[in-house]
Amino acid sequence: MNTWNGLGILGTCPQKLLPISRRQGSNGPTGRFVTSLRLVTNFCGRVLGMLYALVAGGCGNSGENGGSDLSADSVEAWSIESGIRMVNATASCTLRLSDDTYRTYLSGITTATSPDGLTWSVLTSVGLAGGPGEFLRNPAVLRQSDGTYLMIYEGVTNNTNMKFYRATSSDGVHFTKTNGALTGGAVLLPEVDENNFIGVPDLVPVNANTLRLYFVAAGDHIETATSSDTGSTWTREGPIILTGHTGGSQQVDPDAIVLPDGGFRLFYATPPSGQSFANLRIHSALSSDGRSFTVEAGARINVETSSQSRLDPDVVLLPAGNYRMYFGESPDPQTDYDLRSAISP
Repeated sequence: MNTWNGLGILGTCPQKLLPISRRQGSNGPTGRFVTSLRLVTNFCGRVLGMLYALVAGGCGNSGENGGSDLSADSVEAWSIESGIRMVNATASCTLRLSDDTYRTYLSGITTATSPDGLTWSVLTSVGLAGGPGEFLRNPAVLRQSDGTYLMIYEGVTNNTNMKFYRATSSDGVHFTKTNGALTGGAVLLPEVDENNFIGVPDLVPVNANTLRLYFVAAGDHIETATSSDTGSTWTREGPIILTGHTGGSQQVDPDAIVLPDGGFRLFYATPPSGQSFANLRIHSALSSDGRSFTVEAGARINVETSSQSRLDPDVVLLPAGNYRMYFGESPDPQTDYDLRSAISP
């Protein structure tokens, strides 16, 4: 297994932005109504094939043989799989394990396992607790080279006051918070112009010593931060550049993967031009440095009606070398999202 500062960094996962006011289901407090933008979790995929083959062990890992490069010719050809992966629930981070089974982490924070990435076990708690009135969600998890696990996750109070925390685990099931130096033990806080809004953390390695965190800031755009101490402290880098973006003014739900040639592909959700958080679909963009992206033509996962939304992209490498993308789907703004999936060539 290749390591990063002693970490077997094979991917992580973000959580996604849901624009609809609706009752939270299994990924949120039962019976609680959300009347503003809310973040929910989703499956995450990170393909880390940085010029070498990696052994499966993290969220969206590249696997023993590396993965397809998802070239410009093939990126359009995602095939949506029949059926629903989860009803009224969206998982936030899925690890493909060394035996080719899967573990996913959801808001709460809870975890479940699957033999095939399609059917899932009963949820169990990972043992983390928030402060008074605080709900924990959006975990991003990395498996380290010594077999332990690193998690960056989100705490939210009153659905508006958000911060990122750090936790570790020896088995990927039971986690312990490791306090950061910021308020309440956080490792990253919103800046003054972000309306107390940061969410949807997504991690990828930059080099042998550095992690990069992608996240939604102020509820409507994607920013990054870097860490050289396995996520204990973070340095903000500002908004990413999306050259050629022609969708709506919001770009959310970042899911970055590292390609076998060392480049990056970012999947994200956006409404059509002129709309605000409605009729979302999934687009992608390429970058050589992980900061300046050029948007690829068309949608990777498009919608079928003017009321439908498809969002929360999460790409996981499969044993055969192709990829599965999990995404949330809702037929209209009044209906909760179900988890669907699609396969790359």
